[in-house]
Amino acid sequence: MKPSRYNHIVRRRGRQPAIYNSRSHRILELDAVQQAIYNGLQIPITRGLMNPRDPAMEKFLGALCENRMAVEENYDELPEVQLRSNLVRFGRSRLSLWLQLTTRCQAGCAECPYREGRLDAGDAARQRLLDLIASRVPELQALELTLWGGDPFLAWPAWRALEREIAALSRQHKFEWSCRIVANAVPRDFGEKELAGIDRLLLNDQSFAGTAAAPVTFLTDFKRVADRHGGFAAGTSMRFIPNQPSAGLCRNLNGLCQSVPEFTDEEYDIIRRLVLEGVAVENLPRPKHTACQAVDPQSFIIDVAGRVHKCWNDAGKPEADCAAALDDPFAPQLFRWMSWDPFRQQHCRACNILPWCQGGCIAKPDNEDCGHWRYALRELLKLAVMGIEKRGE
Repeated sequence: MKPSRYNHIVRRRGRQPAIYNSRSHRILELDAVQQAIYNGLQIPITRGLMNPRDPAMEKFLGALCENRMAVEENYDELPEVQLRSNLVRFGRSRLSLWLQLTTRCQAGCAECPYREGRLDAGDAARQRLLDLIASRVPELQALELTLWGGDPFLAWPAWRALEREIAALSRQHKFEWSCRIVANAVPRDFGEKELAGIDRLLLNDQSFAGTAAAPVTFLTDFKRVADRHGGFAAGTSMRFIPNQPSAGLCRNLNGLCQSVPEFTDEEYDIIRRLVLEGVAVENLPRPKHTACQAVDPQSFIIDVAGRVHKCWNDAGKPEADCAAALDDPFAPQLFRWMSWDPFRQQHCRACNILPWCQGGCIAKPDNEDCGHWRYALRELLKLAVMGIEKRGE
């Protein structure tokens, strides 16, 4: 056996150092002997740094194997990462659909792209969603639906009618399904009955008023939490998104797919305080199979007009509608996303933290996200380990 290329040493003040594996998302504390041997290392542990005949090394390799931090001698993790990604990407047993239920909203944002001609999803959008589901049965086993807008709560009767149709398909074809909502806030008169069947709420609610009816992830920027130290309950989930006006997307969606903050000193301090409070910060790096939903063949965005898109940058653009080409991976609207390769860049093939970003977003300039990861790598590793320990994962 040999240690994984994704093992990293994390040094913590006043505590034993730990090894964190960015692929398995597991940690292993070093005992006194292992700490003495590896105390001077500043790089990931590799086979060349070990003597397997040493009893201490034998014990250490056993601990690595137990925590999925070691692989076979003749094993290459790079092809394995790519193979696992492709198996997940092209498996047709799952489907992720994002439906724009309405463009109406009561928030009154000055930069709202839907200020003119607000409307609800019509028959075209409803039928497109149902057709996408029907095209995947009987292979379909898990459907994840996300409602966005506008504010989906303003078109709740339309959702309830659509929910009954999806539930009927679920019973008929025996697949599981779940629903999430991206909105500004939960209406005051909505309780457990109205939110029955909703698995998670993603709220851009400045008051941070939670609800017991469904788990909540708060969407926010750093300025809105900078002065709220100690104001969040343990177990709160939070995702930072940039507060940048968009000509094509509601503020709740603009930046939602961006997982990498700038990681300035101020932002790092804010995230660190939240992690210490037990808050689950979703921006912290975690292993994933695809760079984003755009390169996932099983994920589609449906707008109110029934147009189908892959990337949020294309949402609402008629010329980017790929509804007529869903079964043709070589169509111009799809080929760019379907031909995605996490190792398309040379530095990705040498990267030892790749499971975090899977090669990065191909709709952005090369290395735009990569620089953030590497610039703050030591701090990110500490935060990742701290978050695992705090939540008992």
